[in-house]
Amino acid sequence: RLASEISRQANLIQTVRETVSDALRDIHSTTLEDHLAILDRLKHRDEYGAAEAMRRHLDQASASAVKAVQQLREKPNSES
Repeated sequence: RLASEISRQANLIQTVRETVSDALRDIHSTTLEDHLAILDRLKHRDEYGAAEAMRRHLDQASASAVKAVQQLREKPNSES
């Protein structure tokens, strides 16, 4: 049951990623910079710096997801 829930959550996260990526074209450069910062801190065995870089990345990713969903909600429905 746990494996099924993890898989379901992974699918949801991937859907949000794709939505954010489609809605915010410039997100990839920010995400890349975030990931490089995390890896740099890990490379230097800086666990606190890595944790802080990960927190910043998750905060930014959450804000981007919210922004993308808001933009999608504000788009006029083309099927009307």
